[in-house]
Amino acid sequence: MEWRLFIACELPDEVRSKLARTLDNLKKRTDAPRWVRAESIHLTVKFLGDTPTERIPEIEGMLLEAAARSTPHSVTLKGLGVFPNLQRPRVLWGGLHGELEPLHALHKAVCARLGWEKRPFTPHLTLARIKSRKAGQQAADLVRSGAYSGAIATWHINSVSLMRSDLQPTGAVYTCLRSFPLGKTA
Repeated sequence: MEWRLFIACELPDEVRSKLARTLDNLKKRTDAPRWVRAESIHLTVKFLGDTPTERIPEIEGMLLEAAARSTPHSVTLKGLGVFPNLQRPRVLWGGLHGELEPLHALHKAVCARLGWEKRPFTPHLTLARIKSRKAGQQAADLVRSGAYSGAIATWHINSVSLMRSDLQPTGAVYTCLRSFPLGKTA
């Protein structure tokens, strides 16, 4: 059996509340993108995709080691951006700033064991997925406007989680399989 898995840092409830208010304000400025529900937003460290369930113990062991070598750190959500670029936006995201080196080191440790990413790692929170030209133009305009260039939320990242994603007609449902505290050995 295979499960759709990814590695992520989950958000505290108070950050989700601030994100919900931010998303409500963004929705007033543009109605075209497919918005991510605030309760589903997370910081993806690495998407693993369809993974045989028998590999889960191996992945958990690797995450335990990587998390123990990492350290808790603070990040701030501020500013908007798009992937892949302003001419063809497909994802609207909120940028992360602050102590990003531990995130980059964690990503590097995970990729060293599970395979390298072709794209550079850009710590971010996905806010919306863009399916139409109109939505892309509206997202690009939001980014160009400098909207939300101030801090939206600051929080401490204290753990990394192995997550399962179940695709449903109403959107993906995420389940935390196991969390690993940063900077602590078993």
